[in-house]
Amino acid sequence: MDLPNSLYHYTSVQTLANILQSRAFKFNRLDRVNDPIEGQSVDRANLGMYVFVSCWTANERPNTVLWRTYGDAERGVRIRMPAEMFKIYAISPDPQRGIQVTPGAKALVPIDEMHGNNFMVGPIPKDFLVQMRYTEDPEFYRPQVSPDPDLIKFGKIGIYKRAEWSAEEEWRFRFWITPAPPPPRGSYAEPSYAASYVKQSLLSFNRRFVQKEAFFLFVTEEAFQKMHVHLGPKQSSDDRLATRQLIARYNAGANVVE
Repeated sequence: MDLPNSLYHYTSVQTLANILQSRAFKFNRLDRVNDPIEGQSVDRANLGMYVFVSCWTANERPNTVLWRTYGDAERGVRIRMPAEMFKIYAISPDPQRGIQVTPGAKALVPIDEMHGNNFMVGPIPKDFLVQMRYTEDPEFYRPQVSPDPDLIKFGKIGIYKRAEWSAEEEWRFRFWITPAPPPPRGSYAEPSYAASYVKQSLLSFNRRFVQKEAFFLFVTEEAFQKMHVHLGPKQSSDDRLATRQLIARYNAGANVVE
């Protein structure tokens, strides 16, 4: 499947301000998005707390549904960005800390942020950006993800939605985390830590306890400079002026479209 060159994100002016100041987009937990069915499976209940998404569309034509639902009732903005916008971090081995990685390994967050108190960020999925598929068949939007008790196919979560959501024409970035014990005080290679890692991870998963609510992934400087901001059709003159001033302050290279 060919990926689009550009993507569009409908949001409020306040969220635009957060994006401009941080140069990052928020990835929400899948169990926090608008469709309560998302993240469910037939054999592992709700896995949405482990999957994080950022929602876009590739349709360059203005979408009234998206404007009204996510663009502050048409008083917000529509942001256009290159599809390849997020920073990618090279992960290097660290023998002193017992970190071994595959040559050329890359991640969406720096290595020091990959292992939290009760989670581990997985590698970049090969389908990090997916076009959502819409269906009435629960076999797809509530899939089987664990054919083996010791295996969970997180990649099957967050790629199908019910047909009633098809007007959103969504493209989605997504990645997932796995439950994990806290990082070791010493080396990851310590036998006692390595032996307990799997056991503690399964225990954390069974307790279904994840503190992470969201991730903020940074965009590259090149992508940031290519930002286009389309002003909402129901913005007042004062709102348009304030939005333009906001953009000029934090991203003077961005193109503003009325």
